[in-house]
Amino acid sequence: MKLPMLHLDGAALAPEQRLAAFRLIASGYSVEPASDRPFDVDARAWQLGDLLFTTTRLTAVRVERTLSHIRADGRDNYSFILLNRGSWTSQTDGNFLQVSSGQICIMDFAQSWINEGADQENLILMAPRTLVDQLAPEAPPLHGRIMTGASGRLLAEHMFALARHLPEAALGDVPAIERATTSLLSAALGALPQDDDKPFSRQGHGVQSRVLAHIERRLTDPELSVDAICRDAAVSRATLYRAFQAAGGIGAYIRRRRLEAAHARISAESEKASIAEFADLYCFSSPAHFSTAFRRHFGYTPVSARSAAISARDVHGVFENWKKILARTHGAS
Repeated sequence: MKLPMLHLDGAALAPEQRLAAFRLIASGYSVEPASDRPFDVDARAWQLGDLLFTTTRLTAVRVERTLSHIRADGRDNYSFILLNRGSWTSQTDGNFLQVSSGQICIMDFAQSWINEGADQENLILMAPRTLVDQLAPEAPPLHGRIMTGASGRLLAEHMFALARHLPEAALGDVPAIERATTSLLSAALGALPQDDDKPFSRQGHGVQSRVLAHIERRLTDPELSVDAICRDAAVSRATLYRAFQAAGGIGAYIRRRRLEAAHARISAESEKASIAEFADLYCFSSPAHFSTAFRRHFGYTPVSARSAAISARDVHGVFENWKKILARTHGAS
């Protein structure tokens, strides 16, 4: 028996019905369009024991979870959100985050947050707090955390694999898939440093937004430099260096983001660009230089990453809620 999948297919709905259908599914937060373009969405969900896994493609939106939502639904879980394409900004506990392709960000549903993003594709692994606390009892605060390092990358690779293979998985595969997923989640959480290295933590939102967005826009620009950032984002060198000190410096942060963005594209099954083309696109001096930096950061080569790409109880009723809503719109797959 095939593993059940729920599917909100925007193409099966009239354009004026799509946002309303997505709002019903996204009942734990408010959703508002963030562009003048017609809203569109394609969302799929699979129940994996205590876990819920979703893939979502949607146009630009502003998503907010407030204290009213928290009191109303009582959801007590974490979402591990892997951005496959696009970018979004987030405000959590007074912190500002810039989340871009290739990064996993953790959101706590027992706390409030605001996310605003461009057109995007994301993969979300949802786990109850009780499970996360059991897997990583010594983990640092997770809300608004971006997972980095080799363990975080392994979790991202596993989420890409889930998106590829769950559509063909059998119901009997769920116990093994859940065990593998929870093991990688435990390893990734256990490897998180106690100190967060997010640049600009708890500093002015305007400066954060300008600098981080400027870097993301110009990741493929060989002219991206400290001087260009200071000039275009209207920030002093002293502020810039101080903000990125915990991240190992501004240069190290830019290189990390270039490698993460490159990895996300290399891992995409539809991506046809060569490793040499990626090296040039992300401003490395040669394919050899790119491969060496990639291996040092992730623990394996770009070729290995590409080869890997080619080769149920719900969390607090979310899955059942999807099922009921989809039955009222255009049915579940």
